[in-house]
Amino acid sequence: MNPRCPLKNLADFVDVAESSGSTGREDCQAQWQSAVAAYINNASVLDVGAGLCRSLDRLCVRGLRVITQDVFPGSKADMTCPIESVPDKAFDYCTSFDVIEHVPDYEGFFKNLARISKKGFAVSTPNYFLSQNLHRFHVREFCPDELPILADELGLKLESAWCQLPGRGVFRVDRNELIKHNETTHGFCLLFKHP
Repeated sequence: MNPRCPLKNLADFVDVAESSGSTGREDCQAQWQSAVAAYINNASVLDVGAGLCRSLDRLCVRGLRVITQDVFPGSKADMTCPIESVPDKAFDYCTSFDVIEHVPDYEGFFKNLARISKKGFAVSTPNYFLSQNLHRFHVREFCPDELPILADELGLKLESAWCQLPGRGVFRVDRNELIKHNETTHGFCLLFKHP
């Protein structure tokens, strides 16, 4: 997959994983977390890049047993090791809300989410068409039609997708509708499953 958004010059990128505190970890993921938590149940979940761990209240529902992971200095996450250190198939699901745009090696990150999860994983991210990768903590952003292509290349299935539009909030869409909203959705969340 060749993303439309070029990799930002790393000299212009501020790596949020190297800074402590709340800067760059604003709580903008509540609707994504609630949508995913309503879709899966009775499973172990690793929330990758959990930041300040605000996801716990939203994800610990319907029998979900959530472990948080992040690597920034002073993290309060349950796991502070890099995801490369997490064993294969250690959790039923992984979630990663608004993290992939902070990671220079997005393909390696995506593959690690697939490797760690037994059943599947969810990823949310802003839409490059609207945000144009102007955020200082984002190294690369994606368009709604791009991550499903990467999933196809890895043999994963797009199980569910959600878009976020002004005045409408978060709503579920199928793959065709996701592409229809390619240039209008503020962000999107995708749940991939293993075959």
